Order: sequence, then structure tokens, then C-alpha cells
Amino acid sequence: MNYGDYAYVEAFPQGGTRFFPLANVARRKQIFEIWIRPVVPVNAHAALRIAIYELQKLIDRGLAQEQFTATRDYLMKNVYLLTATEDLQNGYALDSKFYGIGEFTRYMRDKLSKLTVDDVNRAIRKHLSARNLSVVIVAADAASLKDKLLSDAPSPLTYDAPKPADVLAEDKVISALRLSPTSVRITPVDEVFATGAGELSATNPGR
Repeated sequence: MNYGDYAYVEAFPQGGTRFFPLANVARRKQIFEIWIRPVVPVNAHAALRIAIYELQKLIDRGLAQEQFTATRDYLMKNVYLLTATEDLQNGYALDSKFYGIGEFTRYMRDKLSKLTVDDVNRAIRKHLSARNLSVVIVAADAASLKDKLLSDAPSPLTYDAPKPADVLAEDKVISALRLSPTSVRITPVDEVFATGAGELSATNPGR
């Protein structure tokens, strides 16, 4: 559908253009967000369903031990890259003072070394939701997409090349996934920068 999507478990300004997060983006509350790169309009409804389906699958299944171990091992080393320059070291020192956690690299490596896959999966189930969320979509034909979202009609996918049977079977489940948005509001593009809102916003706090 596109060449890759991504998610962040904390605020990551300029995330689409940076490999590492900036220091000094400390927050009292964090944000979990999923970004879907552009898709052709006919696949917009399906792309949203896939993202929500995959999020729910993560919540239900969590990380496998192998996934957790590989990620933790990477982060144990990556913390040094985050503080590779004096400017970054100073930046994370300020963040550490804000959070009250002590020296950044030492704190992170100590906590990561004690972390377990059960801790992570418990946090995923506690803090993530595929039902209580807000969605912002930029669309050329927002009115048509709004109608599709409100009707909750199936959104089958078609491919230019043959796909494995298990992929097609999963597609059938996803295409019928009920999103049930409680409200859909279209914001004209000339109002976007005045209000800070997206061109089309759909929220479904009831799911």
C-alpha cells in the first residue's frame, strides 16, 4: 500500500526526518501515535482498518521474548548514540533533571537491564488502546471518505499480483472490522493552519 509506516511511544518532533529523537522534549504526559504514509484514496479506509487491527493485535499478543530481547539489546547500546556529543549530553542532563532520574545513560541502562518482556506487555495492555483514540486524515476527497467511515462499509483490498492465502484470509477479517466512529468532522484546507486541525478528523472514544 505504501513504503512503510511507523509508530512512536513518546513525543518525537520531526520524527519523519530524524533517526534519533531530540533532547529537551520533556513532557508531563506522553503520546503514543501511529503514522501511515500516503496511500491511494481507494485504499484509505482499508489503511485505517489495518493500522487499528495491527494495534489491537499488539495489545492482545504483546511482544515475543525474542522481539523483546533484540529490542532491549539494541537500546542498551543505542543510549550511547543518543548522547554522542557534548550538546546532546547537556540536553539529556537537563531532561534528567526535569524527570528526576539521575545521569541519563546510567539510569537507562540500569532500568533496561532489569526490564522483562512481561513488564513491557503489561504496560502495552495498560496504556495502549485500539478503541479510545483520535484519527486525523489528510484527504483530497474528504467528503467521500467521511461517508465511508460513517457507513462502516467493508473495505476490501485488491492487489496487482497474487498474494498468499493466509494474507487474503486476514484481509477479509480486516475489511469487515467495525470502526464505528462517533464523530467525523471535515476541516477545509484553508482553515488548517488557522486552527491546527487536520483536514479530516475522526474520533471513536467508544471503541
